Amino acid sequence: MGLKYKATKDGITITGYDGKIIDLVIPDAIDGIPVVAIDDHAFKYCYSLKSIKFPNSITKIGNYAFFFCLDLEEIKLPMNLKSVGDYAFMNVSKVEYIVIPKSVEDVGVYSFAFHSIYGIMKKIFLERKRVPKGWKSWHFDNVFVYLKDRWEYDENGIPVVKWMNEEEAYSFLEENKRL
Repeated sequence: MGLKYKATKDGITITGYDGKIIDLVIPDAIDGIPVVAIDDHAFKYCYSLKSIKFPNSITKIGNYAFFFCLDLEEIKLPMNLKSVGDYAFMNVSKVEYIVIPKSVEDVGVYSFAFHSIYGIMKKIFLERKRVPKGWKSWHFDNVFVYLKDRWEYDENGIPVVKWMNEEEAYSFLEENKRL
């Protein structure tokens, strides 16, 4: 029982897990080969999964990789991530917020469509001041998107929204409606 993977020309791709998993820790290398990707459908419908720890060697998260992982509560994306596939984190409803690193260039359709079925307001924090050109679409229910000039990390490393005056708040809401 454990992680399933395959070797590719770029490194190791995680393809799934044998057995039930609650806290997923992806290693940065397997047999000395860097782990660089999470395959399409790798953890789809993994209802027991509550948290994921990615190494910074991960550059790609595939289509449907964590689709409908309903008990997933925490996601910290790796700093070198470049691509997030279609529907990758769709309906991971217990996640309250996610920080998308500035390295991300391509985000697939409905990748972060959280649909807040638990009534928790979702927040997506972008570590950049503009949405990357490669983002295909946005679809959110009960989600706010914050560009980097509108938030910062607190002393515990948790992202928090900066205070805004009424004019800035209105401008921010209009700006985010267009996303």
